[in-house]
Amino acid sequence: MKRVGISLLAMVIFSGVSASASADEWAWNLGGDGNQLITSCKSAVQKLDEPSRVFTQQEVYYIGYCDGFVSGIADSPQTQSDANLMGVPRGQLERVVVKYLEDHPEKLSLASSFLVREALIKAFPKVRKGK
Repeated sequence: MKRVGISLLAMVIFSGVSASASADEWAWNLGGDGNQLITSCKSAVQKLDEPSRVFTQQEVYYIGYCDGFVSGIADSPQTQSDANLMGVPRGQLERVVVKYLEDHPEKLSLASSFLVREALIKAFPKVRKGK
């Protein structure tokens, strides 16, 4: 039992060391902040505007990241309960996110998930009955 406790303690210590050593990688894995998101989503919007353009491998990664991240937040129950996104094309959601990030540079250090949700709720508020 003592060995298990020591092993768990070592695992926690070493995982903390490796997490701090690769903070940028962790940030991307967990959604990052607005600075990272705006980079990705600008590439996605550029793909919408110039579909025949040949994109670099990095830009293709950014496009996929933005598509998946924005779609994931848009499809979450929390966002669905506060935003009326029925029938809104994914490309329009990405445009709304980029516009929101460009209009609010003071918020770029905040978590991407918070920023996407806030942008979508402000752009597509759900109308509540009785209000």
